[in-house]
Amino acid sequence: MPEGLRPVLAPLDEEVDHARGPTAGRVILEYGDYECPYSRQAFRAIERVKQELNGRTRFAFRHFPLVQILPHAFGAAAAVEAAAMQDRFWAMHELLFHRQKALEDDDLRQYADQLGLGVARFDQDRVGVRRHYVLAATAAVAAVLAALLLESQPAQAEPDPEFADAVLEPESTA
Repeated sequence: MPEGLRPVLAPLDEEVDHARGPTAGRVILEYGDYECPYSRQAFRAIERVKQELNGRTRFAFRHFPLVQILPHAFGAAAAVEAAAMQDRFWAMHELLFHRQKALEDDDLRQYADQLGLGVARFDQDRVGVRRHYVLAATAAVAAVLAALLLESQPAQAEPDPEFADAVLEPESTA
C-alpha cells in the first residue's frame, strides 16, 4: 500500500462479522460467495494457512454474494446466516464450500437437517435475514471499490496463488 494511506476496511465487528481464532492472531478477512469458484479456492488456501499456523490466526468472513452472475449466491448466504442463528455458522460455512455445486433450496434444507438444525426455524430465519445481507453487501462493495481506487490496480477475482505462502512467512521484526 502506498505510504501515508491506511486500509479502508472496517475493523471486525463481533456483532455482525463471523470470526474465529484468537483475537491476538493475524487476521484474514474474506469477502466471499459460497457459489463462486474463486471463493472456494480462497477457502482452501485459508484452511491451509489455519492448519499451518495452528491456532495463531483469526479468520473472519463477510458475505459478498455475486447475485448478478451466480443464481444461488444470495440463498446460500441466507442459509449460512440462518444456521448462525442456531450456532452453526461455521459448520454450514464449511459444508457449503464442500458442496458448492448443490445449492438449490432443497439441498440447503437437507444440509440444515444434516447439521441438526431445526428445519422449520431455519426456513423462517432465512427469510428474516434479507436486510442484513443487503447492508453487508453494500458495505463490502464500498470497501472493495475504495481499496481498488486507492491502489489504482485492476480488480482481480482469482485469489493470488502465493496467498498462503505470503501469510505463512514469518513477520519481520524491523
